[in-house]
Amino acid sequence: ERGEKGKEKGKKKEKEFVWILPYIAEGFHVKKKDIFTNLRSKEIIDKAIREAGLGLNPNMDGQLIRIPIPELNSERREELCKVASKYAENARVAVRNVRRDGMDTLKKLEKSSDISQDDQKNYGNDIQNITDSSIKEIDEVLQKKTAEIMNV
Repeated sequence: ERGEKGKEKGKKKEKEFVWILPYIAEGFHVKKKDIFTNLRSKEIIDKAIREAGLGLNPNMDGQLIRIPIPELNSERREELCKVASKYAENARVAVRNVRRDGMDTLKKLEKSSDISQDDQKNYGNDIQNITDSSIKEIDEVLQKKTAEIMNV
């Protein structure tokens, strides 16, 4: 048996922070999580893993959560690429929402005469350029991650 130690960041779920302690690799396809928390936290962790959209099915075993990790065949790799694409699209939407909020703020400032119309256009162009570069960066990261996932 080979053991590896590492940390996984917790997820904020129902206004609670859940921290997963170091994990140990068992064999090749099972991760064993050792959790020293109450039953409510274990249920939140179990639910978060199931709802993550990764196709993982954790099994609670006393103080442990066992997570069978399926082999990465071509079908599974395609599924993971779709998950990565979904996260990238969510990131793009978040960037666009920030752009919209910034543009709305500029319009309000211009209407209240706090900034000139020329300044509004200049700042608007700056916001658009930042948005474009952020979306381009998201696309590049997605492309690299897709290549990494599909690499056999």
